[in-house]
Amino acid sequence: MRVSVPISCILFFSAFMPVNGLNAQNQSGDKGDSWVIDGYPYSSRRFEEEGTVKVQLEVSTKGRVSDCKVIESSGFANLDNNACEQLKKGARFKPARDSQGNTVVGYFETSVRYQLDK
Repeated sequence: MRVSVPISCILFFSAFMPVNGLNAQNQSGDKGDSWVIDGYPYSSRRFEEEGTVKVQLEVSTKGRVSDCKVIESSGFANLDNNACEQLKKGARFKPARDSQGNTVVGYFETSVRYQLDK
């Protein structure tokens, strides 16, 4: 039996996190939802899993996500893994800069909320 549950959307709530004073800047401003490429994981929709994943992103000198660490789990591995996969695929940043103006590796924190319409 297939369970079909419509999804509302994945929402991103962004906040900068200072790490040694080096912060990457979200290129899409407040439009973090544009980072979503594939959306809600099928198995998570099927089992009606919902939650919020808080992640720390490492941003390369080219503005791409080079690493993603879950710092607060949604309680569901599928959602946690999907959040990092989506951000690695779609998130773009203005790289952090050091005091001389050179691009350096930076860090960014954000949360991804998964919620189903019921």
